[in-house]
Amino acid sequence: MALNQNVPRYFVQYHMGVETLGVFSAMAYMMVAFTGAAEALSLSAAPKLAKYLAGGRPPNFAGS
Repeated sequence: MALNQNVPRYFVQYHMGVETLGVFSAMAYMMVAFTGAAEALSLSAAPKLAKYLAGGRPPNFAGS
């Protein structure tokens, strides 16, 4: 499993160099950070959206 996660790193470092690996890593971690932020926002909104849907108020659920 650890090898599977590191294959892109090994590939980039071997074929493109350490400098490119640094850029690749920075871009990959930015994607992880944005995904974490989006997940936190969606999880915080989920209970209210569920309440709207269960309460029979789909216009509020859809944001209309």
